[in-house]
Amino acid sequence: MTMLYGFNSPEFFDRTMFEHFIDLLRARGVVRLAEGGKLSFDDVLTQVAQDAQLVLQEQIRHSILQVTHV
Repeated sequence: MTMLYGFNSPEFFDRTMFEHFIDLLRARGVVRLAEGGKLSFDDVLTQVAQDAQLVLQEQIRHSILQVTHV
């Protein structure tokens, strides 16, 4: 979020909200905890990204793609 919106983004300062979001992704099987406490993912995340294209505005999708270099 910081890379997209800068340090003034409310999401950057709300650690609890971010933790809940990661917990939800884990509960739904989108990401999982790998060795060393890092998150890992597979094709499920790719499907989520494709589904997100249906609800995210084009400008936001473009910003995300620029940051992730996809």
